Amino acid sequence: MLKSIQSKLVLLFILVILSVMLTVGTFIITNVTRFYYSDFMSQIETAVFTEEFIPQLSEAAEEENGAQKLAELLEAASGRIGVDSYRNYAILDGQDGSILDASDELLGSVEMTDNILAALSGKIGNSIHPDGTYMEYAYPIQVQDGPGFIVYIFETKEELNNFSKSMFSIILQALLAALLISVILGYLLSKTITTPIKNLTARAEKMTQGKFELGDPSVSKDEIGVLTNTFRTMGQRLQETVQEVATQNTKLEKIMEYSTDGIVAFDTEGELLLINPSAKKYLSVEDESIHFDEFFSGIFSDVSLGDFLYLNQDKQIIKETDYNDYYLRFYFGSFKYSDDKIGGVIVDVQNVTESRKLELSRREFVANVSHELRTPLTTVKAYIETLESGMVDRETQEKFLDTIHRETDRMTRLVSDLLTLSRLDNGVELNLTRMRVEAILKDVSEKMQFEAKKKHQILSYTMINEIPAIALDYDRMQQVIINIVSNAIKYTPNYGAIKIYSSYVSDNAIIRIADNGMGIPQKDIKRIFERFYRVDKARSREQGGTGLGLAIAKEIINAHAGEITLTSKLNEGTEIVITLPVEKSFASRGKQEMDS
Repeated sequence: MLKSIQSKLVLLFILVILSVMLTVGTFIITNVTRFYYSDFMSQIETAVFTEEFIPQLSEAAEEENGAQKLAELLEAASGRIGVDSYRNYAILDGQDGSILDASDELLGSVEMTDNILAALSGKIGNSIHPDGTYMEYAYPIQVQDGPGFIVYIFETKEELNNFSKSMFSIILQALLAALLISVILGYLLSKTITTPIKNLTARAEKMTQGKFELGDPSVSKDEIGVLTNTFRTMGQRLQETVQEVATQNTKLEKIMEYSTDGIVAFDTEGELLLINPSAKKYLSVEDESIHFDEFFSGIFSDVSLGDFLYLNQDKQIIKETDYNDYYLRFYFGSFKYSDDKIGGVIVDVQNVTESRKLELSRREFVANVSHELRTPLTTVKAYIETLESGMVDRETQEKFLDTIHRETDRMTRLVSDLLTLSRLDNGVELNLTRMRVEAILKDVSEKMQFEAKKKHQILSYTMINEIPAIALDYDRMQQVIINIVSNAIKYTPNYGAIKIYSSYVSDNAIIRIADNGMGIPQKDIKRIFERFYRVDKARSREQGGTGLGLAIAKEIINAHAGEITLTSKLNEGTEIVITLPVEKSFASRGKQEMDS
């Protein structure tokens, strides 16, 4: 009987139906289990431990009776957590894992799982353990003083097991029905069954290779059609799962790629596991076959791989040093796998060059302020003591009083400039009014004519083309132009020339102030807008300068969303260019209103 082709096909059909249904059942049950785990983890991470809720948990943990506060907060959020007869939560002690509070009052203790152990070590316990009693999520909450807490959310597998049993029963029933029908109709349908079986087998083979060709749904209602559609659904689920895993991996890779911190990881042998682009940049690493001890021994003589693997497993070591034109801060620490086994060493490299420069700049600023105030105060104190002694004649007294007056004015200007900078640093609001730039330049030109004539200088203003009305703070902008023109007059010799130009170019208002004075050395130009920076400190103090004028000008121009630049040649002159943006719609509307 088995020698006939149709008998063999019937038998083969029966065997294929049996194997396929068992495979489908296994895949479906496995996929359902994975779905339950994935859905549980997704719900917890997207609905509970969010960017908005985590700070609330941390704040509650810092309060007195932190466990109670956490329990109250979680009780209020029980809806979003999904607390029911299957799912509960507990507040665990961050040191020994004992229960401090729980949504289920009958809960006496919890099993010390890997996720709880991970949370006790400060990591998020979100590992999946299919053989475990619960689906669980353990999140550590650190506090400044004390061991902290663990928010432990767990769900029994009763619902999953009931669903799996029902699914198994359905699959078994389908299998029995398929076998019965295959025995009765297999002989007649063997030829029509052969082609779908081949197609389904081919599709399964492609799926094992990662090629998810789902195909069109089967319109047939027989077992083969059901099997085809079930297989198609399974393929869709598998494809979605694979895509989700790939997406998560891509996200992680992008985070590593675009992170400004350098991340370098080594295994227990010191071999490189991964390194992101920032770390390559900071450490000038091109060859990814570097070894931990060989590389870092050239930077820090007291850093060794063995220290982290054996001596300082739970300790983070922080080092700072200058390296490759950067000032870098290194965080060294070991990392562990879910089984609490040391996996290697991870190094976080932070570029703190700018913050270090800011700190040095702050120290220099304080030193400069102290020096600028101490010098005139010392002079004033000495002159006053001399005047009090009564040992000077009237002419000398007048000279001393004149000096005291000038030094007092100088300190007053310095304090006034410092207050102006402080207000600008704190984001002082501008009193914006729509006006013509030319009006400010004409006003300043007229005001400064007297100072220019004292040195027989020519101060002129030229409007190249008309600038539309724009929003400006009149007093602030006038202060900027007066500062710049005043500097030009000071550092331009007698019979020199200071020229002011205004123009409208590419939707920008351009102000140029040029002189033919002593100029600035190239090495000083890049620092000319720094606070208290002077090219010739002695001469600046003689002429009453505070070293803050250009710094204030830059802050005011930046507040107007503009830009200020300086070019200069020694002994030939200096030119400062101010660029202010002009909106087309506002400019045209302002021009029409001004014309009207």
